[in-house]
Amino acid sequence: VITLDHAYHGHLSSLIEISPYKFQKGKDVKKEFVHVAPAPDTYRGKYREDHEDPASAYADEVKKIIDEAHNSGRKIAAFIAESMQSCGRQIIPPAGYFQKVAEYVVKDHQQRTPATAEAQHVIYKMKEKRVLLSADGPHRNVLKIKPPMCFTEEDAKFMVEQLDGILTGLEEAIGAETESVISKNTPCKTKMPKEAR
Repeated sequence: VITLDHAYHGHLSSLIEISPYKFQKGKDVKKEFVHVAPAPDTYRGKYREDHEDPASAYADEVKKIIDEAHNSGRKIAAFIAESMQSCGRQIIPPAGYFQKVAEYVVKDHQQRTPATAEAQHVIYKMKEKRVLLSADGPHRNVLKIKPPMCFTEEDAKFMVEQLDGILTGLEEAIGAETESVISKNTPCKTKMPKEAR
């Protein structure tokens, strides 16, 4: 089975053993039939947006795993999650045990500094709004959405509105802190332009 690095496939015993977060954190032993390919992440991954062809580079990583397996006489199965149907209508994927990465939370877009504490703050604030999220990724700064099977379009709109409000408030608070530090340390009292935050 080829799986992606940092992948999370749920808590079924048949799926835990192909979830790298389990065996990479020492919670389980990686089975010999599991092969891990780098996640196609052009923000923080192995091949980033400055690479001439990141899509082909990630595809080549998977091809290399397949070639090595075939050369050793093994067969490969790809783990693919399909969208599901519920109550005769399509639900918004991901649903049930599927996951969706909402976005990276970072303090500085140039340095790509993970905002782990801020991500946790967002999770707590969303919980107050009765929306459950969790943090994932190697820096615990990726917001993970795991909606129930009955998740509707209205639920999605509500969740996005709440998340947008919380992220906007957090961004404004961080911007205010930055302005405060600048005004204390420099003789100039002009405010930082919003786009520079």
